[in-house]
Amino acid sequence: MNYIERNIYVTENRIKSKIDYTRGTNALPIYFHFMDFEIPEGAEAKVFVLKPSKRATYNVCPIIDNTVRVIVKDQTFAEIGKNLLQIAISKEEDTLVTFEQEVEVHRNFTEGDIPESKNEAGWIDGFIKGMEEATERAKEASEKAEQIQQTLEQKLKNGEFTGEKGPQGPPGRDANAVITSLEPGIFALSIEKGHLLLIYNATEEAPPLKIVDGRLKYILEESA
Repeated sequence: MNYIERNIYVTENRIKSKIDYTRGTNALPIYFHFMDFEIPEGAEAKVFVLKPSKRATYNVCPIIDNTVRVIVKDQTFAEIGKNLLQIAISKEEDTLVTFEQEVEVHRNFTEGDIPESKNEAGWIDGFIKGMEEATERAKEASEKAEQIQQTLEQKLKNGEFTGEKGPQGPPGRDANAVITSLEPGIFALSIEKGHLLLIYNATEEAPPLKIVDGRLKYILEESA
């Protein structure tokens, strides 16, 4: 029998018999017989192998008689140690992914020029590169935002955002803003020494402003 075979279940994660493989071998395909799932006609099967170094391979596999046949390539088991194998069955929008199958890869004392382990599928390299670039962009954006915040805070401390002092506001209220008059229903907001000041017509009730969850909100109507 020139292949390795295993029964595979997808509705429950049964105890699985570990697969032993020798590095440098590619003459033994692995047949996975699906026992509790009928592979739909026209479906596609792919095998994903995560190596100990976190590199990976991802290859298309033939499906024959409800069995997925994993054709072992040079990169499939290129690293010694515990490799994790999963099979993905997909058809249109439907996808089934099996539980992990452990494959223990052993040393090969006869090996000569064994190819260096790498990511076999090009999309993996692109995915990793894209994640690294996105992380770097997010880091740069965070640093710029922090710099802007520090600059604004420093300018505020230096009084660079404070305009010329205008006429005296209502009794008990002083703000660095130019206010000539307050018509009925009109109010103004100003910042002084880090405090938010509300300026409104002393003959009217204070506008319904409240701090809710750290945000200043104008309450149109409060429930009883």
